[in-house]
Amino acid sequence: MRNSSTCRKLQVLSVVDALVSLVYCQNMDISEQIASQWAARQKEFEVVWWLLPRIQQEAVDEDVAEKLQSRITACLLMTPFDAQSGQQVGSTLAQQFGFHLEKLGQLQQMLAEQLFRGLNDKQVVWLAPRLTAFWSAMTVGYGQALQQFYAQEQAAQQQKLLAEFQRLTEQAAESEERFEALFKASSQPVFLHENGRILAINHAVTQQLGYAKKDLIGKKVQALIQTMTLPADQTKILKRMQNGQERPYHTQCLTKEGTAVAVEAAARQVAYQNRIVRMVVLTPLDDTTVPLPELEEVGLSERQQAVLDKMAQGFTDREISQCLDVSLSTINHHKAEIFEKLKTNSRTKAITWAWRRLPPFEFEPQ
Repeated sequence: MRNSSTCRKLQVLSVVDALVSLVYCQNMDISEQIASQWAARQKEFEVVWWLLPRIQQEAVDEDVAEKLQSRITACLLMTPFDAQSGQQVGSTLAQQFGFHLEKLGQLQQMLAEQLFRGLNDKQVVWLAPRLTAFWSAMTVGYGQALQQFYAQEQAAQQQKLLAEFQRLTEQAAESEERFEALFKASSQPVFLHENGRILAINHAVTQQLGYAKKDLIGKKVQALIQTMTLPADQTKILKRMQNGQERPYHTQCLTKEGTAVAVEAAARQVAYQNRIVRMVVLTPLDDTTVPLPELEEVGLSERQQAVLDKMAQGFTDREISQCLDVSLSTINHHKAEIFEKLKTNSRTKAITWAWRRLPPFEFEPQ
């Protein structure tokens, strides 16, 4: 009897507790009811974070996942459905995981399945529009963070491109400075012209032919030919210019005093002051002059031509080794063979031969 009475009392107490609990829940706000259920089922939500790496398709740092889980849970439970909180969550997602938007949608779907589980119809009706608004705010925050990230990336890339452009520009300027130094120091008369108008002459033109800068710079090449060459050669020279022929030829050049000097003329394209111009090199000939051998006669290899081409642009041996990605001793070996084939020990004479015999070079920064 005593046991039976005790059981009845326990049953009554259980019913009372249930009624009290029911009355308590009914008196609670719906958001508080949902928050209470979510708090009781916190462990179940951890399944989402276990599945998270599968959405991401790569390993996710556990500490990062735990922090993000706490952030989303706090925003849902403590400040439920606040738009600003949703945007903060979206921003955090973008910064930590870099999801594509479709992956963000998958995460939201998985969370929604957990959040709606166990709710009654009234709670579902109350929750659905609010959670949709929260997801929308989350997506907005995610998109804003991505836009900011891509803007920063683009700015960094533009800065990198500008720096590279500046470096190449400086290298190109250095190459042209080297060439200009060779141009001025050459013992052969050299002219530079663009579109048929004289841009520059070197000191050898004045020394050997008697023409000063004021006599030639700015004048048309046709007028220069009429002044400096014999009438019998003028038509032939103009025709070669029109055809763009690079092969050297022999002619006679008149000094300012009217004396005819036998010369070998060679023309080629070069880069000068950020544009492509033509360089004409005149080599006076006399009875003791040994004719320069042609490229085919010398038999330079492609690598030797490349070395000599860099020498003609004014590069040092060390710079040539860096440009061609070979050792300095290899460059010295190539130079020795070049000098032997050209039958000279003079770097200046080798460069002069390169200006008159090698195919046109352009100054490409290395």
